[in-house]
Amino acid sequence: MGEFLKIRSKKDILKNVNFSTKADFFAKNSENFGNIDVNWKTLIAMKINKFISANLSTSLIYDDDLRIAIMREDENARTGARVQFKEVFTLGIQYQFKR
Repeated sequence: MGEFLKIRSKKDILKNVNFSTKADFFAKNSENFGNIDVNWKTLIAMKINKFISANLSTSLIYDDDLRIAIMREDENARTGARVQFKEVFTLGIQYQFKR
């Protein structure tokens, strides 16, 4: 059980450039109330010409329950929640053969 919030948005930035984003926020009703899990994704889609398209997408995740080992300079390891971030750039080429 907990609170959940979902936000979505799409916008045409330029004629052939589209931006979309969605974010999910979740807070559990537990002893750690106030720790919010976040899942946020964005996409910029570009059509360069009739043959080439490009996309740039990002993903940010924060989950307080996921513990990651952290090494410190004094070599004492401990675990803690961390932000995970992913960025992907894709370039597509399309050509159709006509008969």
